[in-house]
Formats: sequence, structure tokens, C-alpha cells
Amino acid sequence: QPLCPNAREVMLSVLVVDADDDALKTIGEILHGAGIGAALASTGLHALTLFRQVPVDVVVVDLRLSDFAGIEMLRAFRDERAGVPVIVTGVSSPGAA
Repeated sequence: QPLCPNAREVMLSVLVVDADDDALKTIGEILHGAGIGAALASTGLHALTLFRQVPVDVVVVDLRLSDFAGIEMLRAFRDERAGVPVIVTGVSSPGAA
């Protein structure tokens, strides 16, 4: 099943990991609208499962997950596929930025 069923040809696929379901939904809609495939996960365990099953070009991960420590998550991605770039986020609110 394609990550972005509405796109004619997906040039890029992204795994987005964030505990905020509303943020995930919004990010997924934006990426799909731009023709970018998006796999979405709200937990570290789900993210690792998707990472193992779905070919992705880049990972965007919020390190504030309840089930994985930040460095643990980065090591797990590296151990699975070292060549995939990982973009880390961690700002909890716009005011904190």
C-alpha cells in the first residue's frame, strides 16, 4: 500500500514520529498534499516497527516520547539503517522555542 495514495509518483517518503496525535494528523495531511509519502507514528515502538517495514528517505522524530529515551531512539534508527537521515525536534510549545 503506497504511503501517499493520492500522489501519482512519490519522490520522497518521510517517517514522522510525534506523541501529539493532532500534530501527526496535520503534518501527514500537509505532506500528502505536497505529494510526499508519510508514515506516521505516535510511539517509539510503532516508529521502529514502521521503520523496519516501510522504506523511508528521512525520519523526523520528536525526542519527547513516553516509551523511548531520545538517544535510544536515535541509536535504534542508526542500528537498523545508518544511512537514513534523522531530523530531531523537541520543542514542546511555540512559546518554548
